[in-house]
Amino acid sequence: MRINNSFKNLITNIIPFIIIGFLGFVRVKFFVLYLGDEISSINQLFYNILAYLSLAEGGIGMFVVQKYYKCLINDDKEKINILHSTAKSFFVKVAYFILLSGFVLSFFLTFFTNTSISNCYLQLVFMLFLFKNVIDYFMYAPRLIIEADQKLYKINVWINLIRILEIIAEIILVYLGYNYLVILIPGIFIRIIINLIINKKIYKLYPWIEDKKIYNKADIKGMNNLINQKISGLIYSNTDILIVSTFLEPVSVIVYSSYNYVTKYLYDIGYMIAQAISSSMGNVLHKEKVNDQFNIFEEVNILFYFIASLFTSLFLILINPFINLWMGEKYYMSRVGIYLIAAIMFFNIARRTILMTKDNLGLFKETKNVILLEAILNLLFSIILINFIGLSGVLLATVLSTMITSFWYIPYFIYKNYFKRNFFTYYFEYLISLVVCYIISFFFKMPVVDNYFIWLVWAIIYGIIVLILLFIVYYLLFSSFRRLCGKGKYFLMHRGGKK
Repeated sequence: MRINNSFKNLITNIIPFIIIGFLGFVRVKFFVLYLGDEISSINQLFYNILAYLSLAEGGIGMFVVQKYYKCLINDDKEKINILHSTAKSFFVKVAYFILLSGFVLSFFLTFFTNTSISNCYLQLVFMLFLFKNVIDYFMYAPRLIIEADQKLYKINVWINLIRILEIIAEIILVYLGYNYLVILIPGIFIRIIINLIINKKIYKLYPWIEDKKIYNKADIKGMNNLINQKISGLIYSNTDILIVSTFLEPVSVIVYSSYNYVTKYLYDIGYMIAQAISSSMGNVLHKEKVNDQFNIFEEVNILFYFIASLFTSLFLILINPFINLWMGEKYYMSRVGIYLIAAIMFFNIARRTILMTKDNLGLFKETKNVILLEAILNLLFSIILINFIGLSGVLLATVLSTMITSFWYIPYFIYKNYFKRNFFTYYFEYLISLVVCYIISFFFKMPVVDNYFIWLVWAIIYGIIVLILLFIVYYLLFSSFRRLCGKGKYFLMHRGGKK
């Protein structure tokens, strides 16, 4: 049943995601083409500022989902309702806090960008942007229950429909020549209507859910460790664009954002796979014996290594011809920068299993210091290196800060203290996977093409070749991959089995 639910969660996410990804590429192109570099760069800036303001959420969603696992196993509906009420009240407070903080921050937006746009206009569009994005907080709490119950597939289509309709509306309005201010408005109504539909479906599925109108701080005791990690993670992942926007010209923001959009798209595919199986992984870590837990961990871990190798290899082979078609040569990144951003993408995908394990085990206090150190080093290195080697310096800072801190410490801690195993296997598999994908990308070079269809044909050809090569290498080298293939074959032949 765990595998079956994970499969349904993945399928109902991946298909809409492909549509959203395609529309997203069109949207980015239209923003640059019709609104210009300045508006496009401030749009990217707004998303990063929102990420910082969203720290007020503090990771309560993840925290409550973790508590729901045990409640659902014990069928403790009363405790679930108390947690639900607390989470709902907390999310509403977060929404108001973001709006208020955003209003204060809006007076200082010109300090974060080198554009010539007036601060009055920046304030107006920023507040509208914030209002559109905080709507979800008012209606988000019921989703946590269905997520913990491994049944997100029942509402995934509606969740993704919000983004699909929103992007389509923005593309049409941009093409028709409307102002950025007008372009933001349809998203407000789309989010309100679809969130109401989603919650109606959840309450129908769980009719026993009720809002007890309470806010019990005891239920979120210990969340401060998670908040610290959220802050650290945000500094690590969102300082780059802010630093680029502050120190370099708007075109550099577009260059970084264009390549980052592609890597994020690929990373998000990995994240969706992780999200689809996260609840099942949490169930395993709370119910199975340690040996069984470790075997499943190894199989999931090698799966993400394989995905990371596949995506990184293809990214290095295909990216520049794609950027040339999509954005133009003006927005090329240096070769050094491309290798650095590819390494960052590889690491972010490859470590999904270790982070999933950390989160499901609630190891927030034990790992908060190393994650905070990583974020601080990333910030300091970025500020120093951007003055010497520009955009590549920001990417190098991310690589260095990661290698010094979380790359080795978090796996070491989990292997030693929880699995009681030698952690060198983890790094051996990691190193082999990274080396293999760089070797493959070295021997395959995509020719220059002048249309998307030819690019797609070449992408499919390279995709098949790289997939076969990686499958052979992984199957020969890693026993965990062979076990995973065996389980995959069994599942496809006996769909609906319990394991």
